[in-house]
Amino acid sequence: MRRPEQSTSAPGGPLRALDEARFGATGILDLHPLRPSAARAAARVMSWVRERQLLGLREALIITGRGNHSTDGVSPVREATRGVFPRLMREGVIAHVEAHTEGSFIVQLAPVGQRIDAHARRRDPQPPKPPALPALEGLSNDTLEVLEAYAARRLELLGVTAPTSGQVIQEMGHVFSRLVGTHGASESALRSALDLAARDLDGL
Repeated sequence: MRRPEQSTSAPGGPLRALDEARFGATGILDLHPLRPSAARAAARVMSWVRERQLLGLREALIITGRGNHSTDGVSPVREATRGVFPRLMREGVIAHVEAHTEGSFIVQLAPVGQRIDAHARRRDPQPPKPPALPALEGLSNDTLEVLEAYAARRLELLGVTAPTSGQVIQEMGHVFSRLVGTHGASESALRSALDLAARDLDGL
């Protein structure tokens, strides 16, 4: 079992031993020795935390490292990890997040029933959305929703914590312009390209 990195303890120190006793073998994700890209770290955290919820864990520890060797001392992996928490909260996977050390987070997992309720709410019919940008006029509500979700996901993987509606709208316009320039302006071509891009993003 990998030993989690701590900011104030030596290998095998008491703080590490306490973490291992508290979270157990299945409740610690140590990203630090893996050295993943920010995007891959975010994808790994998303899938791992969802699995911990299904296992019935009440809390888990995610170790990202402090970023001592990163530009300006800021860890891209830590920021990308922080960026996925709002989505996991919206999905009813986690209830609370707190910093444990400079290089780790504790996540409190929500009951599985809360995740099911959140999924059901997302499936409920929504009122028609006005186009977010003039360039998006004429797109169906379904395509707008897919474009919005994709834009929000991109921002999360870039480390934008809890993106504002303005940031999402701006990213929607950027994604729309790029896809139209590559695949054409028809909605069917746009939707196919968007669905493919979303699958690629989820597979990171």
